[in-house]
Amino acid sequence: MSPLLILAPLFLVISFIYSSVGLGGGSAYIAALAVSGIPYSSIPTLALSLNLIVSGSSWIGYSKSGYFQPRLLFSLVLASVPAAFIGGLIPLSEKTFFLLLGLVLFLSAIWILFSQEIHPSAIKHSGYKKFIVASGIGMALGFLAVSLGIGGGIFLAPVLLAIGWTNAKQTAALTSAFIFLNSFSGLLAHLTKQIPDLTTWLPLVAVVLLGGVLGSYAGSTLFSTKLVQKVLGIVLMFASFIIGAKAL
Repeated sequence: MSPLLILAPLFLVISFIYSSVGLGGGSAYIAALAVSGIPYSSIPTLALSLNLIVSGSSWIGYSKSGYFQPRLLFSLVLASVPAAFIGGLIPLSEKTFFLLLGLVLFLSAIWILFSQEIHPSAIKHSGYKKFIVASGIGMALGFLAVSLGIGGGIFLAPVLLAIGWTNAKQTAALTSAFIFLNSFSGLLAHLTKQIPDLTTWLPLVAVVLLGGVLGSYAGSTLFSTKLVQKVLGIVLMFASFIIGAKAL
């Protein structure tokens, strides 16, 4: 049986769920592609390509619903995009790759699932201080995420919620934009090392586009903020188990 017959419906579900909380799905795509038998060297490139499609759809959906904060995004991506390009140039061993990703996702999921509904903090940071902190966060997460072949939103979401700058839906809007821009930068870096033949997997593009559009609409207009937060926690937990099992 062709792997596409299994991956297509799976990726439709993944893209719907992930885009509903402003994520691209890169971690889940990586796990599924690794099991499908695609060469490891091609996985980050394909995962980042699919990330672009889903996160772009989610970014548009949440922006239309009024949750997007462009000023905060600028602070985050100013340093993250060049850091993402550098991270994409650095090779990691397969075991290190999956161990790092699984651990970070698991810890993030625990915190989000067992938190009450998170609201933006009443404490206001000065514009200059917030810019410096956001740029530092963006640089660190952009480098780490793209070196792992993902866009970084899955790391950024729990950080934003912990700091108290955004609620779940505002976080989804920012993370989708963050993922899109970092995935693009990281994809360019990966393509400087190797341009794999991914034509066999092109049908997955149409599938994740459909799931991304539907998921972003549901997350931004139909789901409550509390539900978006809980779905995010479940997504992170699920991804951590799949990735962690691959590392063992």
